[in-house]
Amino acid sequence: MTLMTYGAIGYGYKRETQIADARRDYNAATNSTDAERNYKIMRDHQEVARTLYVVGALTWAYSIWDAFEDRERADDMLYRVHQKYFKGKLNYEPQISFFQKFMMQSTRPKW
Repeated sequence: MTLMTYGAIGYGYKRETQIADARRDYNAATNSTDAERNYKIMRDHQEVARTLYVVGALTWAYSIWDAFEDRERADDMLYRVHQKYFKGKLNYEPQISFFQKFMMQSTRPKW
């Protein structure tokens, strides 16, 4: 996920830096065929950069969400193991941070 996130953002930035050169080539075109070709190149750089920024943001958001989901599943499994094998022998209190309690339990849909 990290490679995908930073790869998308990095390549999007690389394509964004090429927009200025493509715009300069478009403005310097001497005939309509060159102008049309250079305009398509400039628009391609813009569209790819924007799309990759969105892909990078979405993969970053998904990785954050998945990290909290995995933590919740791991805590649940640990609690079940404690209840089955160690109840009464070891004191176990599942610790939930303020962020998890507020975001994952209060505002999370009940499905």
